[in-house]
Amino acid sequence: MGFANLFYAVIIVSFSLVFNFKSSNPPYLIALFIILQMIYCSVFYYRFMGKGTRSSALKATWVSIFAVAFWFVFTSFLVGLHIRNGFWGIIK
Repeated sequence: MGFANLFYAVIIVSFSLVFNFKSSNPPYLIALFIILQMIYCSVFYYRFMGKGTRSSALKATWVSIFAVAFWFVFTSFLVGLHIRNGFWGIIK
């Protein structure tokens, strides 16, 4: 995940700044990042398991899809919670 975030910060943000996109994060660049992250994680998990079977490739793909989807839903929930409630008066 660290490599994927570094890739996003260095490559995709720089790409959007160089080509002067209207928003700093166009939706298609975010979708491209998510797809690349799933592919990268799938290949990593597949090679990490060290098995050359088709079922292990399928398992690695499903695990990476689940991990990215969970991360997206979890962070979206936390950001939404923060927007609605702030820091509950802890930080002023």
